Amino acid sequence: MSDKGGVLFLILVLTVVFISFVLFSSLVSAETFSNCWVNSGTSEGICEGVSGCLWKTQAEDPWCYESSGCCMDLGCWQYDGTNESYCESDNPFAATMNCSWDPYFTMWYPNGTSGPQGGCMMDWSSGGGDWGGVAEGCWQYDANKASCGAQGGTCKWTANDQNQDPWCYVKNLADAQNKNSLATTTDIGCCQTAGCWNHDNNETACISSFQGNCYYTNNSYGGGWCMVKSCGEIMTSENCNLC
Repeated sequence: MSDKGGVLFLILVLTVVFISFVLFSSLVSAETFSNCWVNSGTSEGICEGVSGCLWKTQAEDPWCYESSGCCMDLGCWQYDGTNESYCESDNPFAATMNCSWDPYFTMWYPNGTSGPQGGCMMDWSSGGGDWGGVAEGCWQYDANKASCGAQGGTCKWTANDQNQDPWCYVKNLADAQNKNSLATTTDIGCCQTAGCWNHDNNETACISSFQGNCYYTNNSYGGGWCMVKSCGEIMTSENCNLC
């Protein structure tokens, strides 16, 4: 075999070895990945022998489709329908999960039934802080006008005693007191993160808000959306968080 042929043969062998290594690594990674659902229909011991998995029977969770039981991913949602303290701090896995309680959530199951009111939501970490769940952000001040206003320009209060904001779930005094036991009629409303979207359906306010970093576009519903300009168009540091 010529020197050139030997070099080509060596390159071919190394290529085959490299591809084999990549394929083997992928198979090992897929096999060791915590895929709880593949262990449904086995046993509690097999299921919970995998980190991050929890065994549930059909009686315990209507989402389970196996008569013998299902192996489910452990998450905050497992504590839907419990209560705020159990969701956020008292459940056995509270130290390893970041959950917050949504008192208005209701889980509907495939069989048409619903669980008890209240949902346990995962808060995701991003940029050194948490987001998600009703315990985070301005919406934690829903049904509390004074606390919402105390956040300065970060949050904006929207009254809803006459259904001014159809998206707001606090529509009457009972709703408000369910969220805030001290609420009065002035607390019927929601607290939103301040942004261009607060000026939907108001072109003049939209264009003049946030130092001109919003733009207005008509929609097909007879109004218009107030949108944030692209990040490259925002030249003021105090409004960069709109991006």
